[in-house]
Amino acid sequence: MLDPVWQPIPNDRESFRLLSLHAGGANSPIEATLIVARLSQPPHYEALSYNWELAQVPHEPFPANIKVNGEHVISLRPDLAAALKTLRYLDGPRLLYVDALCIDQEDKLEKTRQVMLMGQIFQTAGRVLSWLGPSDVPVATDLLFEATTKVEPDDYEVDSGVWRTSHVCSLSSELTSLKQTMMSLIERPYWRRAWIV
Repeated sequence: MLDPVWQPIPNDRESFRLLSLHAGGANSPIEATLIVARLSQPPHYEALSYNWELAQVPHEPFPANIKVNGEHVISLRPDLAAALKTLRYLDGPRLLYVDALCIDQEDKLEKTRQVMLMGQIFQTAGRVLSWLGPSDVPVATDLLFEATTKVEPDDYEVDSGVWRTSHVCSLSSELTSLKQTMMSLIERPYWRRAWIV
């Protein structure tokens, strides 16, 4: 008989689960181990903020699966599967707080208790990772860097707000791409979540 995926955690207002995401390449199966931690003495971990919405992700099967504790296969939403595949390290485990996996979603009492701890869990994390979804457009920072490398400090008159040289007009395609990229990021479902707004 298999052990349950979610071993009971103490009702002490500080215990919670973390996901030790196993190393893997882009095409290898997603595997992880659940461990219990305490807010008073947490290991170094990162909290994942992501979109729960059921959005189809290109090249990601639905449902995708994760193997937990070496024996349990759990279905994942495509966006979470894409996040875990992208965020896992190639050479070692990564300790994450992922609410969909760290909380037994079928246990209403546990879910209520754990949701009450989520603010502290995110505050205690060494870092919060915001997963906006897979990259389907050039990264805005790359586009901005490309545009700024073409501008000299003396090309812009700060007081008048006027560009001094005509070569700056060549930036229009980069600036258009940057605007489109930023709009793509701003319009993602992630920003419509109640936790974010």
